[in-house]
Amino acid sequence: MKRINFTRWVCYALILFVPTVFMIGLDGPNARAASKEPIKVGVLTDLTGPASSMVIAMDSWGFPDYLEYINANGGVKGHPIEYTIVDTSYKMDKIITGYEKLKGMNIVALQTSLSPAIAGLKKRFEKDKICTFIGSATTEGLWPATYTFNTMPNFADSAGYIIDYLINQANAQSRDLKKDPIKLAWVFADNPMGRSILPAQAYAEARGCVNALSLGIPMIPTDTGATLRRVKAAGVDAIILGHVPAPTAVVLRDAMRVGLDTPFYSTNMTQADGVIFYSGLMAEGFNEAESAEPWYAEFQEKHPALKLMIDTLKKKHPEGVQEPWKYRRGWTSGMVLVAALNKAIEKKGWPITGEDIRNALDGLTVDMGGIQPPSTYYKGIDNRGCMLHRMNTIKKKQKALQTLILVEPVTEFTYAPTVLPKGYEAKCKGLKDFCKKKGWTYFSPESGLILGKQ
Repeated sequence: MKRINFTRWVCYALILFVPTVFMIGLDGPNARAASKEPIKVGVLTDLTGPASSMVIAMDSWGFPDYLEYINANGGVKGHPIEYTIVDTSYKMDKIITGYEKLKGMNIVALQTSLSPAIAGLKKRFEKDKICTFIGSATTEGLWPATYTFNTMPNFADSAGYIIDYLINQANAQSRDLKKDPIKLAWVFADNPMGRSILPAQAYAEARGCVNALSLGIPMIPTDTGATLRRVKAAGVDAIILGHVPAPTAVVLRDAMRVGLDTPFYSTNMTQADGVIFYSGLMAEGFNEAESAEPWYAEFQEKHPALKLMIDTLKKKHPEGVQEPWKYRRGWTSGMVLVAALNKAIEKKGWPITGEDIRNALDGLTVDMGGIQPPSTYYKGIDNRGCMLHRMNTIKKKQKALQTLILVEPVTEFTYAPTVLPKGYEAKCKGLKDFCKKKGWTYFSPESGLILGKQ
């Protein structure tokens, strides 16, 4: 009787059986996942126009570089991320046509730091269900919370944090704020981005401060001396500044020229490392409300993710090392997107849509590796991400024979207030109760001031 070779028989059976099982397993929505199709995302930015110096590092360096890092390490569940960059030259017609081009490529997410794109296309992002990550924190861009996402408080919230800080400092010095209220001057870029800090003026009044002056200056100023002389004459306690770093150098130069020694406090619009780059030693004493760690070596030693980001910046874009804050905003947007992609594919499988990404962000906390505190998102309620802020000041330090000018944290991270302008409470349904539940300070002209945990 002929004996059957059992091992050989099992091998033959497996050869016939396994492909059948494999094909059955791939039948349906998961079939495309095994093919590892790319995840398509777009970048809408200003490579050649007037905003290019601000947004290139965010949109065209930081964001794509993080995606390339993920691709080099296997992609998202094996799917590479494919990105397309479209230059708009800061022109609205090109912004619109560029967006339509990217939408036609079936992108599921978008990165843009262009204020006109964020404001002008926000309703389209919602209609087309394309999750959009932004480097600007304007009120109009993030409220109501639909398909635009960030990793920091709004500029108005940031200004509110400055007010809280000034009040806490005054209380620590036993100042009687009822008899001697804090007197403020507001100096801001006279455009939609700069004016986005102004809702915090009503917040300041609600907290007992006096708004002595509110002065707009050009986006690209040449001489702010007349404005600063008015500030000096008003005898204010502090100046809250809403401008980007390069023009801030003009303001600091002119403050020195007119003999104005009132301290400046900037929102997260300004960025202290950029102020140092443009202002040098004139930046000493400048204060900044910020949600991220400084980028110096001692902080990189504590946070490997921060070191990876800075090492990548130095290697790929050495010309950008002086202002890493721009790069960081794009890089951290990429971190949030990748975390959401991972969750969306785990939950739904393949293919995924922009709506799947938005659903994945609901309740998701993204660990930012110490680059900044974690970001958490709440569908339909709050897409700001991180609400923690810290006060930094710029100090001069002597190291051997070298004089350094550095950003130094002077507080721990604490929650910024939520500051809404008039008419936004009705648009942001549920936000007031959400903030009360979280213990965050909330302010709107309609409801007034609701103090959280101080």
